[in-house]
Amino acid sequence: MCFSYRFGLGFRDAAGTELVKYAVDGTVEYSNPLSVQALNILTGLSMLVLAPFTVPAIAEIAGDHAVSLAEDALRDTLDRIVADVRRDHGKFRRLVCERRGGAAGGIPKTMPVPASKYDDFLEAVVVIRTGQRVGTGFLVSSDGHILSNSHVVGLERSVSVKLRTGETSIGAVVAIDRSRDLALVKVQPTGLPWLSLAALEDGGIGTDVIAVGTPYGFDWSVSRGIVSAIRRLGDVVVIQTDAAINLGNSGGPLISLQTGRVVGVNTLSFRKDVAEGLGFAVSSQEVLEAFPEIEPPSRSQ
Repeated sequence: MCFSYRFGLGFRDAAGTELVKYAVDGTVEYSNPLSVQALNILTGLSMLVLAPFTVPAIAEIAGDHAVSLAEDALRDTLDRIVADVRRDHGKFRRLVCERRGGAAGGIPKTMPVPASKYDDFLEAVVVIRTGQRVGTGFLVSSDGHILSNSHVVGLERSVSVKLRTGETSIGAVVAIDRSRDLALVKVQPTGLPWLSLAALEDGGIGTDVIAVGTPYGFDWSVSRGIVSAIRRLGDVVVIQTDAAINLGNSGGPLISLQTGRVVGVNTLSFRKDVAEGLGFAVSSQEVLEAFPEIEPPSRSQ
């Protein structure tokens, strides 16, 4: 015997409008297990004398077998739908935001955004995209220089740069220091605020800091913590922090709340199942050594 089925999963917005729907068709082949076939033969040979005993057993075994087949089919169907949703998560997220009237990962245009004491910092931060890779960068000069990580720009010679205003432009990758995991990108001057780099002593242990970035696509997100330690990883001086640094934060600034200057470029963190609150930023000292064209910390904004 063969049974056909259709399973669907849909997503709707608050108004009940269907945004996207997934559906899977399938078939289940059913045949009685050998134990049921044996009981059927035994019932026939016994001229139904054993029927009061064998029929309930047949029903129970056949029913359990059918339930098992149905459970396997449902599990397989759900796995297929989950795989489709994961594959389309970027498209689905953009669709949801478009219906809301906003940008993906941002705030709907119709929603008022209250002023923040971090606005000047946020305006200097950008989202960097290269193909499927998304990371963060920040302006470090009035002439359009942007700092990020080399693993964010990869091997690209140009990247997409999105400002907090929503404007998107193409930035040229003008310098790379892979040993320090740093990259320098150049865009046309924007007139937006830019962040200056701190001297190493400005970010001592215990300094309150914030990390700004695009964790998992949620752009212009702020997390707060302290400088936990200053360490050397190989030949590179890094700032250890307990401020949350997640996938997408790479290339964003770690800013001292005491001076408003950047003490480091967020670059990596340990998985949360390995260690909590263990992130690292390449120190501003390393940035200045890698890219001497950037103004030193003595310059005021």
